[in-house]
Order: sequence, then C-alpha cells, then structure tokens
Amino acid sequence: MNLSIKKKSIKILLALLGIAVAFYLLLSQITFTKVNVRPYSHISISSRIDQKLNELATEYDSPETIIKKCADLTCEELSFSYKNDLEEGKANCIGYAQYTSEIINRTFRKKGLPYHAIPVVGKLSLFGVDLHQVARRILPNKYYPFFHDHDFVEVKEGNRIIIVDSSLQDLLGKHFLKDYHQ
Repeated sequence: MNLSIKKKSIKILLALLGIAVAFYLLLSQITFTKVNVRPYSHISISSRIDQKLNELATEYDSPETIIKKCADLTCEELSFSYKNDLEEGKANCIGYAQYTSEIINRTFRKKGLPYHAIPVVGKLSLFGVDLHQVARRILPNKYYPFFHDHDFVEVKEGNRIIIVDSSLQDLLGKHFLKDYHQ
C-alpha cells in the first residue's frame, strides 16, 4: 500500500470517528419534558422474561444499572410498529414505555427498592427546539398524529427522577437515561 492511500484511509477513519463523536454529543443534548401521565395498566409477561428479571434483581444493585438493563431487555423483546401489539412484540413509543415501566417495577419489587416507574406523555427537544414541531414540518401530513407527543418512562424515588426512553434507544442504539432532582 502506498503512502497516499494510507493517508487517505487515515483521513477517512478520522472523519468517520469525528462524525460518530458529533452524533453522540448531539444525541446527549436531547431533553425530555413531561406533559402528562399515561394511564397505566399492568402487562402480562412470560415466565422467560420473569426469570430474566429475577436474574437482573440478583445480579445488579444500582438502580441506574437495573433501569438500563430493563431498557435493553425491552429493546430485545419489542420491535417498532405504528400500532401496539405487545403480545406479538410490536409497539410504538406508548407500548415501549408501558412495557419498560412494567419490567422496571417488577425488578425493583424483586430487589426491594423503593423506586416506581410510570409511563408519561411528553415532548422531546434538542437545544430548546421542539423536535415534534420539526418532524411535523418536514414529514408528510399522514405522520402528523404520530409526532404529536412522545411517551417515555419516569422512575421516581423521593425527589429523584430518572427518565429512560427505550423506544428512542431501540431506534438510535444509545441509552437515553437522564437523572433529575425536583
């Protein structure tokens, strides 16, 4: 390989690395704003999933780690769809939030932790720009109802709130976990 090909290869790799870092930094700036609480009902889960939750409760002590592992499990079990059909493993952000809340709560109960997860309706923004408004401006009108709001999970313990978004994680391949204090 001659020197000019090596230099070009290095430049390309550095450019790709720069793009990856910029993408990661951009995603880390997404903010979540709760608008309302989504009505929540318990979801049936299989004995296989319940066994995985037992393993999580036994293996991990940190609430943040448990939340991340539950979000990972949600992403393994569900695939994105415009309509919720949790029995078939298909869900939109509402289903992802409901499923994630359910398995987080079950794992915390097994672990004896006082945290409680609920699905919430909210908005996403990036650098203060409402991403729902942007999506409605650039996408066809048939998608308008889909971008009206977004569901994610709020995990509370005392005045500590942890936000987790497993549907965005499944879409973009990055954990979305934000820790707030009231």
